[in-house]
Amino acid sequence: MNYFQCPRKWSGSTPEKDPQFSEIANKMTYGNIAGYLVEHPGVATSITLGGMDAFAAAHPDYLGSYPATTGHPAGTLESRLALYSDFSRASGRALIPGLLALGVFGFFWYRRLRDNPRRAAFVAVMVCMIGVVVAQFASAVYGEAIEDTKHLVYGVFAGGLAIVLTAAAAFCCPPDTEERSGERSGDRHARHKAPVPRVADTIG
Repeated sequence: MNYFQCPRKWSGSTPEKDPQFSEIANKMTYGNIAGYLVEHPGVATSITLGGMDAFAAAHPDYLGSYPATTGHPAGTLESRLALYSDFSRASGRALIPGLLALGVFGFFWYRRLRDNPRRAAFVAVMVCMIGVVVAQFASAVYGEAIEDTKHLVYGVFAGGLAIVLTAAAAFCCPPDTEERSGERSGDRHARHKAPVPRVADTIG
Protein backbone atom coordinates (compact mmCIF):
# COMPACT_ATOMS: atom_id res chain seq x y z
CA MET A 1 0.00 0.00 0.00
CA ASN A 2 1.29 3.44 -0.88
CA TYR A 3 0.72 5.63 2.14
CA PHE A 4 1.90 8.66 0.22
CA GLN A 5 -1.15 8.79 -2.06
CA CYS A 6 -3.44 11.70 -1.36
CA PRO A 7 -7.12 12.11 -2.41
CA ARG A 8 -6.13 15.22 -4.36
CA LYS A 9 -2.97 16.84 -5.58
CA TRP A 10 -1.21 19.00 -3.03
CA SER A 11 -0.46 22.60 -3.79
CA GLY A 12 2.99 24.15 -3.88
CA SER A 13 2.91 24.88 -0.14
CA THR A 14 4.01 22.38 2.49
CA PRO A 15 1.88 19.22 2.75
CA GLU A 16 1.22 19.86 6.45
CA LYS A 17 -0.89 22.90 5.53
CA ASP A 18 -3.22 20.83 3.40
CA PRO A 19 -6.59 20.25 5.18
CA GLN A 20 -6.50 16.55 4.26
CA PHE A 21 -3.01 15.95 5.61
CA SER A 22 -4.46 14.86 8.96
CA GLU A 23 -5.87 11.77 7.25
CA ILE A 24 -2.39 10.33 6.67
CA ALA A 25 -0.34 12.19 9.29
CA ASN A 26 -0.14 9.11 11.52
CA LYS A 27 1.25 7.08 8.62
CA MET A 28 4.21 9.41 8.01
CA THR A 29 6.71 7.25 9.89
CA TYR A 30 10.33 6.41 9.14
CA GLY A 31 9.33 2.82 8.44
CA ASN A 32 6.76 3.81 5.83
CA ILE A 33 9.13 6.35 4.30
CA ALA A 34 11.84 3.69 4.04
CA GLY A 35 9.38 1.28 2.42
CA TYR A 36 8.33 3.92 -0.08
CA LEU A 37 11.94 4.66 -1.04
CA VAL A 38 12.66 0.94 -1.49
CA GLU A 39 9.61 0.59 -3.76
CA HIS A 40 10.55 3.74 -5.71
CA PRO A 41 14.31 3.55 -6.39
CA GLY A 42 14.13 6.46 -8.80
CA VAL A 43 12.90 8.75 -6.02
CA ALA A 44 15.53 7.38 -3.63
CA THR A 45 18.26 7.99 -6.19
CA SER A 46 17.07 11.55 -6.79
CA ILE A 47 17.08 12.26 -3.05
CA THR A 48 20.54 10.73 -2.66
CA LEU A 49 22.04 12.78 -5.47
CA GLY A 50 20.46 15.93 -4.12
CA GLY A 51 21.90 15.19 -0.69
CA MET A 52 25.35 14.64 -2.18
CA ASP A 53 25.12 18.01 -3.93
CA ALA A 54 24.03 19.67 -0.70
CA PHE A 55 26.85 18.02 1.25
CA ALA A 56 29.47 19.10 -1.29
CA ALA A 57 28.15 22.68 -1.24
CA ALA A 58 29.52 22.92 2.33
CA HIS A 59 27.73 26.26 2.73
CA PRO A 60 24.10 27.27 2.16
CA ASP A 61 23.86 29.26 -1.05
CA TYR A 62 21.59 31.88 0.53
CA LEU A 63 24.00 32.83 3.33
CA GLY A 64 27.14 34.95 3.25
CA SER A 65 30.05 34.81 5.65
CA TYR A 66 30.43 38.56 6.29
CA PRO A 67 28.54 40.35 9.08
CA ALA A 68 25.78 42.59 7.81
CA THR A 69 27.58 45.72 9.10
CA THR A 70 30.67 45.26 6.92
CA GLY A 71 29.02 46.77 3.85
CA HIS A 72 29.41 43.73 1.61
CA PRO A 73 26.44 42.70 -0.55
CA ALA A 74 24.17 40.04 0.88
CA GLY A 75 25.47 36.53 0.30
CA THR A 76 29.11 37.57 -0.18
CA LEU A 77 31.55 34.86 0.86
CA GLU A 78 35.05 35.23 2.25
CA SER A 79 36.81 32.35 0.55
CA ARG A 80 40.52 33.17 0.60
CA LEU A 81 41.09 30.69 3.44
CA ALA A 82 38.14 28.35 2.85
CA LEU A 83 40.31 25.51 1.60
CA TYR A 84 37.98 22.69 2.58
CA SER A 85 34.91 24.45 1.16
CA ASP A 86 36.68 24.98 -2.14
CA PHE A 87 37.85 21.36 -2.18
CA SER A 88 34.38 20.14 -1.28
CA ARG A 89 32.67 22.09 -4.05
CA ALA A 90 35.33 21.01 -6.55
CA SER A 91 34.80 17.35 -5.56
CA GLY A 92 31.04 17.55 -6.05
CA ARG A 93 29.15 14.29 -5.79
CA ALA A 94 32.40 12.34 -5.56
CA LEU A 95 33.01 13.65 -2.03
CA ILE A 96 30.60 11.31 -0.24
CA PRO A 97 31.80 8.13 -2.04
CA GLY A 98 35.38 9.27 -1.42
CA LEU A 99 34.77 9.66 2.31
CA LEU A 100 33.06 6.25 2.46
CA ALA A 101 36.03 4.66 0.71
CA LEU A 102 38.34 6.45 3.15
CA GLY A 103 36.38 5.01 6.06
CA VAL A 104 36.63 1.46 4.72
CA PHE A 105 40.35 1.93 4.09
CA GLY A 106 40.78 3.36 7.59
CA PHE A 107 39.06 0.34 9.16
CA PHE A 108 41.54 -2.10 7.61
CA TRP A 109 44.42 0.32 8.16
CA TYR A 110 43.63 0.46 11.88
CA ARG A 111 43.83 -3.32 12.18
CA ARG A 112 47.41 -3.21 10.91
CA LEU A 113 48.58 -0.56 13.37
CA ARG A 114 48.79 -2.52 16.61
CA ASP A 115 52.49 -1.65 16.95
CA ASN A 116 52.00 2.07 16.41
CA PRO A 117 49.46 3.35 18.95
CA ARG A 118 49.84 7.01 18.02
CA ARG A 119 49.04 6.44 14.36
CA ALA A 120 46.26 4.02 15.32
CA ALA A 121 44.66 6.74 17.46
CA PHE A 122 44.52 9.15 14.51
CA VAL A 123 43.05 6.47 12.25
CA ALA A 124 40.47 5.42 14.86
CA VAL A 125 39.20 8.98 15.23
CA MET A 126 39.14 9.34 11.44
CA VAL A 127 36.92 6.26 11.14
CA CYS A 128 34.63 7.68 13.83
CA MET A 129 34.35 10.94 11.88
CA ILE A 130 33.32 8.98 8.78
CA GLY A 131 30.67 7.34 10.95
CA VAL A 132 29.34 10.79 11.85
CA VAL A 133 29.17 11.65 8.14
CA VAL A 134 27.18 8.48 7.38
CA ALA A 135 24.82 8.91 10.34
CA GLN A 136 23.97 12.52 9.61
CA PHE A 137 23.71 12.06 5.85
CA ALA A 138 21.22 9.23 6.33
CA SER A 139 19.15 11.06 8.95
CA ALA A 140 19.16 14.50 7.32
CA VAL A 141 18.76 13.53 3.66
CA TYR A 142 16.22 10.72 4.06
CA GLY A 143 14.59 11.77 7.31
CA GLU A 144 14.33 15.56 6.99
CA ALA A 145 14.83 16.31 3.28
CA ILE A 146 14.78 20.05 3.93
CA GLU A 147 17.56 22.61 4.21
CA ASP A 148 20.02 19.82 3.47
CA THR A 149 23.27 21.80 3.63
CA LYS A 150 22.34 23.45 6.92
CA HIS A 151 21.18 20.16 8.42
CA LEU A 152 24.39 18.44 7.26
CA VAL A 153 26.72 20.90 8.97
CA TYR A 154 28.05 18.37 11.50
CA GLY A 155 28.65 15.80 8.79
CA VAL A 156 30.41 18.37 6.62
CA PHE A 157 32.64 19.34 9.55
CA ALA A 158 33.35 15.69 10.39
CA GLY A 159 34.28 14.99 6.77
CA GLY A 160 36.83 17.78 6.82
CA LEU A 161 38.29 16.50 10.09
CA ALA A 162 38.53 12.99 8.62
CA ILE A 163 40.71 14.26 5.78
CA VAL A 164 42.96 16.18 8.19
CA LEU A 165 43.26 13.18 10.51
CA THR A 166 44.19 10.94 7.58
CA ALA A 167 46.99 13.32 6.63
CA ALA A 168 48.14 13.44 10.26
CA ALA A 169 48.22 9.66 10.49
CA ALA A 170 50.11 9.34 7.21
CA PHE A 171 52.71 12.07 7.63
CA CYS A 172 52.90 13.12 11.28
CA CYS A 173 53.41 9.77 12.98
CA PRO A 174 56.74 7.98 12.38
CA PRO A 175 56.55 4.21 12.06
CA ASP A 176 57.00 2.43 15.35
CA THR A 177 59.88 0.40 13.91
CA GLU A 178 61.90 3.57 13.39
CA GLU A 179 61.26 4.64 16.95
CA ARG A 180 62.35 1.29 18.30
CA SER A 181 65.47 1.22 16.15
CA GLY A 182 66.35 4.68 17.44
CA GLU A 183 65.88 3.54 21.00
CA ARG A 184 68.06 0.47 20.41
CA SER A 185 70.86 2.53 18.85
CA GLY A 186 70.63 4.96 21.76
CA ASP A 187 71.01 2.08 24.21
CA ARG A 188 74.10 0.84 22.35
CA HIS A 189 75.70 4.27 22.49
CA ALA A 190 74.94 4.49 26.19
CA ARG A 191 76.57 1.12 26.87
CA HIS A 192 79.76 1.99 24.96
CA LYS A 193 80.11 5.43 26.48
CA ALA A 194 82.83 5.58 29.13
CA PRO A 195 81.52 6.18 32.66
CA VAL A 196 82.21 9.59 34.15
CA PRO A 197 84.40 9.26 37.29
CA ARG A 198 83.01 10.62 40.50
CA VAL A 199 84.69 13.64 42.15
CA ALA A 200 85.34 11.69 45.36
CA ASP A 201 87.16 8.94 43.48
CA THR A 202 89.36 11.52 41.69
CA ILE A 203 90.39 13.24 44.95
CA GLY A 204 91.02 10.01 46.82
